[in-house]
Amino acid sequence: MAYFGVWNFGFVYDDGMLLTDNSLIKSFRPVSKFLLEPAVFNGDVDDPQNWRPMAGLAKAISWAAFGMNPAGYHIVNLILHLLNVVLIFFLAKNLLKTDRLAWLVAILYSIHPVLTESVTWIAAQNNLLWATFFLAACLLTQSKKFWWAIGFFALALLTKETALAGLPILLLLMHWKKDSATKVSNPTLGYAVLIIVYLIGRFSILGNAPGEDWGSALIIPAVFWKYISLAFWPADLIVNYNPFSNFPSPQNLLDGRVIGGLFSGVATVWLLKYFWKRSWRVEFLGLAWFVVFLLPVLQILPFVDLIGERALYVPLIGLTLLVVSLVNRFNPKLFWLAVIIAPLFIYLTIARNQDWRNERTIWEAALRVDPANARAYANLTYYYLNTDINPEKALELADKFLKIRPGYRTVWINWATANSMLGNYQVAEAELLKILTQYPGDAAVINNLDRNRQRWRAALASD
Repeated sequence: MAYFGVWNFGFVYDDGMLLTDNSLIKSFRPVSKFLLEPAVFNGDVDDPQNWRPMAGLAKAISWAAFGMNPAGYHIVNLILHLLNVVLIFFLAKNLLKTDRLAWLVAILYSIHPVLTESVTWIAAQNNLLWATFFLAACLLTQSKKFWWAIGFFALALLTKETALAGLPILLLLMHWKKDSATKVSNPTLGYAVLIIVYLIGRFSILGNAPGEDWGSALIIPAVFWKYISLAFWPADLIVNYNPFSNFPSPQNLLDGRVIGGLFSGVATVWLLKYFWKRSWRVEFLGLAWFVVFLLPVLQILPFVDLIGERALYVPLIGLTLLVVSLVNRFNPKLFWLAVIIAPLFIYLTIARNQDWRNERTIWEAALRVDPANARAYANLTYYYLNTDINPEKALELADKFLKIRPGYRTVWINWATANSMLGNYQVAEAELLKILTQYPGDAAVINNLDRNRQRWRAALASD
């Protein structure tokens, strides 16, 4: 119900770069490229960034099946999400020993609004897929089919490197029953060999990918606090978190986000020790699951995406398990709150899904949350210049943003282009030349100068 109709949505955001404009996934030949060419995932041979062979292969299969029809990709995402929910149910059932609690975990997780980015955004399919492989590995571990579990964990690793953080969870599940501790030395060795081979392969093919400098280690607790906030209060969701407007880098320890993150970190360590001492194994597993899968995205090793709601897709499984188990332990009568929470989650998820309908709606939604979002203005002005042709609207948006951030290159170029399309050729020429003095040799400026002059000459000829 929460995702009904998403198959009618289009391609948005990075779907172009990662999928529709990615020539490397439009053929299966040579097959070796999926393993040896990291650019298959994002289509950028100059800056591949990630080595994700299974994710690249999945895109190629999807492209062969659906081509430029977005409905097929959306349906695949929905199927993967539903499959994950079923796997979560069985995982929770094995841990909590009751169908009722397992269904509660699965349902509350499945409709959480913060998951919409992973489910509704086509390009986020790799999040769903590696979750499927990892959850399968967990269930196989619970069934003591350890070597099969290692195989599915390998598939998860080859889909997204974040799966590496799940090794402690699998080891914990291996030792879940007291009589299993002495019987799993060989599978443990198997995991060790797998990790070594994976890391050697990754660094041999990808090298040491450059990170991002966010200016201060204080960003780590601030990001941790933001993810916790999104999990418990999924409001003001946005596709683009950035340090220039909606998530400025913290400058000192008095920043509320830093204080919240540090307090949460200390509380997390204390709770893990508390759960361990009391042998509250489900609570320990749930909290450990949430934390270990958040660690790779906390900017400890800085990377380009400051915050991404899709990063909560797997961590939220553990947090939901933790909350349901704690409520059941202390006051099962509180489960009536689920009657309120579930409809609220469904409503918020449906509303958030509408933001992902097309390229216009996703960036208009971003501006509602962050009125100074540079990427939103850049993409919306581009949209009105190239898709839903409306140069007046593009000019209006560009004017508005350039008053906030004068000289922002992309929007400035779009402002000049809008003037050119409206027949203000002299104004467009002057502005584009001004931009070119600040950004010598910029291909976008040069191309727009040529187009403006062509329009100008055509207008003069028609007169």
